[in-house]
Formats: sequence, C-alpha cells, structure tokens
Amino acid sequence: MSCIEPDLKRKKMNKSDDSPGITDLPSAQELEEMCMSPDPFEDSSPERISSPEGEGRMKISEEMQKESENLPNAHSSDKSSLKFEEHGGESASANKEIAESIPWKGCFLTELQKGRNGYGMPQLHPIKPNSNHTVMFQIGPKKDGSHPPSDAWDSNHVRLPCSPQNKYPVGDSLKSRWEMVKAALQKPVQNSKDLEDAIMSYNDKYLGRWDFSGLHYFFSEGIEEEETQCFFSELLPQIIELVLQLPALITHPLPLLRKGRNHSISLTQQQVACLLANAFFCTFPRRNAARKASEYATFPDINFNRLFQGQKKKAGMQRTCEKLKCIFHYFRRVCHSPPKGNITFSRRCIPPSGCPSWESSGHFFRKLHVSSHGTIEECGKGMLQVDFANKMVGGGVLGWGCVQEEIRFVICPELIIARLFTECLDATEALLITGCEQFSTYEGYADDFTWAGDYQDSTPHDCSGRKLCSVIAIDALYLRYPAQQFVVTNLLREINKAYVGFFNQEVNPDHLSAVATGNWGCGVYRGNTRLKALLQLMAATQTGRALAYFTFGDDQLRDDIVLMHTFLVNHKVTVGLVWRHLCRYYDQCYRSGIFNQELYDYLYKCIDPTYTKKDVSSKGRHTAVLSTSKMKTKQSNSNQSKDKQDKTGTDKSENTLTESPSKSYIPDNEMHASTDLANATVESSETKPRTISFDSKVQSRESKNSMTPTDKTKSQQHSLKKIWNRSCQSSHNHTLQQNVKPKTPSSTASRSPSRASAVRRLGASRSLGPLRGLGSRGSTSPKRSPNRNKQKSPSRNPIPPKSASLEFQSNNDIGGDEFGRSDLHSSFSENFTRPQHLTIQKRISDYFYEINVPK
Repeated sequence: MSCIEPDLKRKKMNKSDDSPGITDLPSAQELEEMCMSPDPFEDSSPERISSPEGEGRMKISEEMQKESENLPNAHSSDKSSLKFEEHGGESASANKEIAESIPWKGCFLTELQKGRNGYGMPQLHPIKPNSNHTVMFQIGPKKDGSHPPSDAWDSNHVRLPCSPQNKYPVGDSLKSRWEMVKAALQKPVQNSKDLEDAIMSYNDKYLGRWDFSGLHYFFSEGIEEEETQCFFSELLPQIIELVLQLPALITHPLPLLRKGRNHSISLTQQQVACLLANAFFCTFPRRNAARKASEYATFPDINFNRLFQGQKKKAGMQRTCEKLKCIFHYFRRVCHSPPKGNITFSRRCIPPSGCPSWESSGHFFRKLHVSSHGTIEECGKGMLQVDFANKMVGGGVLGWGCVQEEIRFVICPELIIARLFTECLDATEALLITGCEQFSTYEGYADDFTWAGDYQDSTPHDCSGRKLCSVIAIDALYLRYPAQQFVVTNLLREINKAYVGFFNQEVNPDHLSAVATGNWGCGVYRGNTRLKALLQLMAATQTGRALAYFTFGDDQLRDDIVLMHTFLVNHKVTVGLVWRHLCRYYDQCYRSGIFNQELYDYLYKCIDPTYTKKDVSSKGRHTAVLSTSKMKTKQSNSNQSKDKQDKTGTDKSENTLTESPSKSYIPDNEMHASTDLANATVESSETKPRTISFDSKVQSRESKNSMTPTDKTKSQQHSLKKIWNRSCQSSHNHTLQQNVKPKTPSSTASRSPSRASAVRRLGASRSLGPLRGLGSRGSTSPKRSPNRNKQKSPSRNPIPPKSASLEFQSNNDIGGDEFGRSDLHSSFSENFTRPQHLTIQKRISDYFYEINVPK
C-alpha cells in the first residue's frame, strides 16, 4: 500500500468507519452520565483473555477462570499454568502446553482493563477553559462582548507565522514574512528542488547551511516515480491549502508550557494538522537558531529542516524515508477526511517537597502483568502509556533517532506538535497528552524500522471528544557510569519522575487506569532494567495504579520481575521497606568498580535471609561478579566459609534491617572478580587485617573469623607471587615515588624503590580503573608485560566515587545532541568529582586497605 497514492478502498472505508467521531457521539448529558458511572460498558460475558501480542485471544473455561481468581494470591507468577493436573487426560496436557507457550506472567491483562470494553474511564475532567487551561477552540455559543486578542508576540506565547509582527529582512527593509510564505507556496511546485526553493525563499539566511539531500533521496530512491508524481500533483497542493488556513484556525494566542508551571492546552485535531503543515514548510520564526543565548534554546526544534537533511550512512537515509512515509500518510488522511476530535496537552509539575517520603510509605504492591511480547501502544489500550522521553520532548523524531519515543511520534504525528510549545522537562515534571490518534502501523526497530501501512484507530472518545488514549512523557537520566544510578540522589530523581507521571488527582482512585510501560531509560541511557522495573512498580503502587510491563522479547527479565513481585507480595513488603534497602545497596555492595551482589539477590537476602538463591533465576543479571566456570571452582571454598560464618552468627547480624550502613553483606557463594592481583581477598572493614606471605610455605593466621590463606587456591597464590615478582623487576622504580606525596612517614613514598615500583604497577592494573595512567602529567606509564594480555579484567569501566551524583541527560536524540548546540552536550553536574581528580596516593592507600598487603 502506498503512503501517498489515494486508496479507493480506504476512502470507502472512511465513509463507513465505525470509529465514532464528534458528530457520532451521544448527547452531552448521556456522555456525562457515562463518565460518572463506574463501568458503563463493562462486558461480563466473554470467556476470552487478551493475548499479550494483541493479535489473538485464548479461550479458557469458566471453571479455570474462577479457580485463578479464587487463589489466595492474585499476583501469582504461575497463574498461566493453574492446576492443569486436575483436568487429567489429553486435555490437561494440551492445556499445559498452551499455558507454557503464553509469553506473559502475573495477573491477566483483562484484570487491569476496566470498563468500556477495556478502555476504562476518562482520566481527565471535561474540557473547560480556566486560568490553568487554555482552550484554542470555541465551546458552546459565542458570548457577546468577549473578543480575545488574536495575536500575542511575546516570550510567553508561540510566535505564529501569520502574526502581523512577523517581519523578515529583505535588503534594507522589513517585509511581512507571512506574505512571503503565501507568495512562495502559490507558485507551482513540480519536484523536490522546487519544494526546496520555496522553503528557502523565506529562510534565505540559512542558504548553504540547510541540507535537503534526504528529501531529494526520498523522492528519487525511496518511493516509485508514480508515487512522486501523485504527491506533487495531488497531495502537496492539499498540504499547502492546510498551511494557509492558519489565520482562520488559530484565532487565539497559543501559550508556551514553561518550566515549573502546571498548565494545559486543548486543540482540535484540525488545528494540530494545520500547525504540523506549517512545521513541514518551516514557517515558524525564531525556531532555527542553535545558539545558547537564543530565545528558544530550551525548546525542541519544530521546523522539519533537520528531517530533510541527508545522512552519511544508508541506514540513516532509510530511517528518513520511513519517517517521511508515516508523515505523508498522515497528511493524506487528514486532508482527505479531516478529523473532528480534540487533544489536550498537560504539563504536570510537582515540586520536590510535594513528592512522597518514600522511606515511610506503607503501600503494599498492586497487581502486575509482565509480557515478553507485544508493545505498549498495542497491548496497553485504555492504560496510561509511557513514552520513554527525552527531556526535549520527541527526542530525535525530526532527526536520525528511531527508537521507542521517535517511533511513537511518527505513527501518531499529532504528538510532534508538543515540541512547538513544551519547554524541556525538569526533574519533577512530565507531559501528559490525551486524545492522540494512531494513523500508521510499523515493523522493526531502529535501523529496521519500516512503515507497514494504514491504521484505523477505533478508540472511543470521552465526553469532550478526546480519544481514550493517554500518553505520559517522562525522561530518564543518562549516566556515563551505570553504577551511579544506584546512588540515592539518582534513585530519588528517577522514582520521583515516575511518580509525577503516574499521579492523577482528577479521577476517583477506583477508576485509575493501569500503567503500560517497559524498559524505561535503558539501552543507550544505560539504565538497569531490573532497577527501573522496580522503581516504576513502586511509583505506580504509590499512586494507586496497577502495572503492565513489556520486556520487548526478554523472557529472563520477565521471569525475574515476576519472581520479585511475587516475593514482595507474599512477604507483605511495603514500598517504604524496599526503598530503604535500595538506598543501602550502593554503599554495601559496590566494591572496586563492580557490585559484589545483584540487586534482586540483595533484596531477597535483606528481606528474608532464609530465602535460598536457587529459588531465584540467575540469568540476565546487570553485573557478573564471577564467570560461571570460576563460580563452580570456588563453590567448595565458599561452602567452607559459609560453615564458619554460620558458627559465628555473622550472617544474622549483617542481614538485619537495622544494620549499620558501614557494614557490607558479602554473599557466601560470591566473591570479588579476579583482577591483575589474582583474586586478592577483599575483606570488610570490620575484620582484622591478615598477613599474606608470598612464600607458599609461610602462612600465618591472626583471626579465626577472617579468611585464611588456605581459602585461596594454589593457582591464586602462584599468580599473586608471579605478579609481585614481576612488579619488583620494573625499571620505573622511582617515578611514582617522585610524583606521590606521602600522607605519613610510613606511606608509599618512604618505602624501598622495589616496593614503590610494585605499587606503581599494581596501581596501573585494569582492576583499578582510573588509576591506570593517572600519575602526574610528567610521569610515564610502565611498559606492559607480554603476559598481561592474557589476564582478564571484570570491567573496563572506571571506578566512580561513591559520593558522586551523576545526572547526565541527553538533550535530544538518544545518547547525543542533534541540535548542533555545543552547550547542550551531556556534562557532569556541579556536585560530581571526576575519578581522575583523586590523587594516586589516595587511591593506592585505599587499595592497600582493601587487600591488606603487608606493609
């Protein structure tokens, strides 16, 4: 199916479309009664369960449905395979096979969908203009004497292209830019070169800077010649006509949604289409400057000139082509059959002081549905659908970006207009868009994204003519060091952001829709999937909502989330208790650049020390402490250590809720990753240092509670001795001694040259991350030993300081800035200290304190 050529079959379908428009809606009184009733369209008869893919439905018997609902725990992860053995025979085995093939776990999806055939209740009040809600269309009959101003040319409103004050310099004089736009668009446009000339005629100061090679490629290579001719002869004149309707459609000043202010804007779908047509022709003034001091530096760009530019890689060109197909298909739909609905854009802001006190929260976790198949927009009908947003709403939708947010914006192009008036989001702000319509279907993701055809959105409307579709845009942190997402300040930022997005006080708590979300802030943003799932679950619970989570093909993540949720529900754990444990995780488990215990394993042990690790799936973790083979070789030694700890009772004291933050619980069957120091033992600060003799025949014990040399294997002792001997033979014996100032007379610099050389070599090992090559500027790094390439390191990431609070945020596309603004690149926050700023002497001192090398 073409995205440009008219389709006669589709035209006929539009005339008989079952999707209700404004003219097909019941009376206002009937709709208000529907909105106020608890479940006006609830269907209690069907015996079908919605498939996570949204494509098929699985029939189940009424008896099995009742059995599942009567279970003591409605959140059981094994609900999809409930008591199949009781229905013996072939039918039982067949049902079991069907259940095992279901890609979701947790509660049924239908349990989260309420009323109106699963679309739930309206989540906003009816549209009514007030001081916090600007309505851009007339509601009811006009009142005499009320004539709002038709234009506002100031910093608090959108500077419209049709404003009389929109002037453009031509020679030594100023001309009306709108008149220039009309003159350019009234000329015949036969090809993409004519289209470029028309756009540049009123943007001539960007000659030589704007690139239209992507647009030219689309019409020459992206579509057939017949489609190109159809576009310029039929569709483009209709888009131009839509552009010129701007003064007639936008008769009120359009406010900007500024930071720190709760405000809403309601537009008709026809008004949105007109504004988007103007963005396509790049008519909005003052929205092209990329300087830091420019008026709209904190706003996303809205003109389509960046979408028209070419990409160096063929995959980038293909992305541009597929996006243009979605947008041209949208224009074809709205030009042929103008939509009659309304859309509301609401900026929501809660100051940090208004966010919950998470440590004292007493809420118990609510229902959860987790699926490894399906998408948010496909399976989350009637739910609050999460947009994994950039703080510049829309991210790279008008550039090369093509991930979750960008795809959602091109299949629902009405979302793009939010970039016109929405300033970048702050830490406790979100953007709610209600009433958007989906026009296209798609396949693939990122470089594989393709437009797949037309989509007829049958979502019903509320009493104000808005489709019952709510999209919440919340932006996650972008962190250079993934470990920093576990720092308390960043945990608080993320959970507060989710809370602001999910919070709604306009609806009865019993009628709140569930949240449809997924791996928010993961991928290039480097978020941990298990942490983000838990934070979103906690925020949804705090706001009184259930959660539907889509893992996008990750079966192991699905199982891990459901196991954790079932554990929390069965143990009647509150949100506050989980939060307190999360705040301690970083300080207790982050050692030498890695986590010595996984987040979920840590929570299991803290909440229930008797919970065995075999009950928890160990695949798909965010950090690998030891490889599988090494874990097996250490198992016998770990069991010996466990027996000793059980006798001394250390496990019980370390796992209590009131434990000191300075203590760190190290699981019995996990040890620190091997490094260039050959798995030197890391002991907690509570144990006494022990003496390590590098002659395997001389070993001493100072404490029964500390680990003895016999706990280490012979290969570790041999490797440690080999590294030490090689270090002492280094030719750079005096370099570190000259560059590092000692703290005390007994510090590193006062030792023998061979000792200083060894310290230098140990400090430059990969296991110490930032220590490598961080001597003074005049120092030289020691030469690599030929055998060093054979040694493995657990991570190449540098070691960030524990007190750091990294708050990196990408300003446009995922993982980068597409505006060309040098001031908008990701950078460190003011309270972050780079690891390189730490002195060599401090890092080496801490290192020797950890491994207790004899001094």
